[in-house]
Amino acid sequence: MNTLDKTNEEQIREFTQKWLQAVHVKDLDAVMACYAEDVVAYDLFCTAKVTGREPYRKNFEMWFQCCETGPANYEIVELDIVASDAVAFARALNRMTGPNPERKVEESWIRVTVGFQKTGGEWKVVHEHVSVPLDMETQKGLFQSMP
Repeated sequence: MNTLDKTNEEQIREFTQKWLQAVHVKDLDAVMACYAEDVVAYDLFCTAKVTGREPYRKNFEMWFQCCETGPANYEIVELDIVASDAVAFARALNRMTGPNPERKVEESWIRVTVGFQKTGGEWKVVHEHVSVPLDMETQKGLFQSMP
């Protein structure tokens, strides 16, 4: 089945798997190829808003440095997609695992919302929002908050 025979939702699921595989092997160029030049991202790292693929690349560099030993252990647990012929929206609950400074494996949960746009027959991420629940009393992110 070629891309033209697949539904838009199937194309987004395939696109998401390609992104996930690139993350697992920390292939920064392959990850960044998934994003539009003018992507807008609200990420966990640094500034509240990142505009542009090259500035957003720095966030992925920081993340991959946090996973220095082995692959980035990242799993998309829930993925919901709504897609038309030109735009798509996905929301996901994702799980990350890896060693903490004491070398004990920790589990973190994050929420991700992604906006896609199809231009010239090719999907690109144009918006991404990554977040964790917030403890209102301590003002700290609840990375271990289970779904």
